[in-house]
Amino acid sequence: MQSNSNYVSVLFVNLLQPIFDLFELLEQSDPKGPNEVQAGMLENGYAVSVIVLSALVVESALNRTRYVRNEPKRESAVDTLRRLSAGDLAHEIEEVFVLRDIIAHNHIWTAAMRWDDSSGMALDSAEKLSAYGDDKFNRVVDSGTRATRRLHLDAFPTRIHRATATTVLKKTVEALKFLERLDRRYVYLSQPWHVTRGNKLVPFYKWVDGL
Repeated sequence: MQSNSNYVSVLFVNLLQPIFDLFELLEQSDPKGPNEVQAGMLENGYAVSVIVLSALVVESALNRTRYVRNEPKRESAVDTLRRLSAGDLAHEIEEVFVLRDIIAHNHIWTAAMRWDDSSGMALDSAEKLSAYGDDKFNRVVDSGTRATRRLHLDAFPTRIHRATATTVLKKTVEALKFLERLDRRYVYLSQPWHVTRGNKLVPFYKWVDGL
């Protein structure tokens, strides 16, 4: 008996609740933002987790987009966005993916720091080890500020914090809405798609828009 393919192993909707749960835990950790060297351990840990999952959401949604469009050739998420005429959004999502790489590969920096009585840890200088980074990193990260050029995302891993995660989440939703406007077969979360807080349903887009 011949079978027809009627199932596609797309992950992105399965990641929305974990992202929401992690961000709720981030909020409960009393995030205070970073000093010149680092954010608090919990704030940093939850923030980098949210960022990595958010990047996976974008990549998964774009994989589905290429599947629906019958485009089996391997292509990066950013190149797909460029080909779909996403404009500046493609450049911004590239920064999100560079940040994902910074976290996933734990770019190692060495730093000279001192203790400041008013601000805590203060940074005198920092240098990324040459083994880390690639052409994308060099293109989008300002070595002087140690942040991306467009979205100003922290490239120094231990400084990544709540505001960094919030910016990435908002860009993730912007990418999802862009794909949904092109064709609801690619993404359709505005019906709306809900995550849950206890027994309460929370519309995912509305929640991110309100951060």
